[in-house]
Amino acid sequence: MIIEETLSLTTMREVNPLSPMQFLFSRQIFVVGCFLLLLLATASGVVYCKHLTRGLHVQLQNLQQSRDKLHIEWSQLLLEQGVLGADVRVEKIAHEKLGMHLPASEKVRVIHP
Repeated sequence: MIIEETLSLTTMREVNPLSPMQFLFSRQIFVVGCFLLLLLATASGVVYCKHLTRGLHVQLQNLQQSRDKLHIEWSQLLLEQGVLGADVRVEKIAHEKLGMHLPASEKVRVIHP
């Protein structure tokens, strides 16, 4: 009987070499290790997202500067178009450079539809 109990205890120790306290402690270490890996993965994700955000912000600022420059250029072109297309200026150039002049009122004919 003693030999059988000793044999059964020996067999149990070979199957489960860790005591319940050691097993619990090793499981806690595993869980903590998993949490640390998850923490590192999350932190890496946050850093990567922050890096992408900064790059996109720089790109946005560059595009806004380009937009502002184009807006200024467009405003200047509108002013220039208004000056160059003024009736007085066109009439002056037609008279001076092309020798054109307004006809006399008796030579003007009005045609009604």
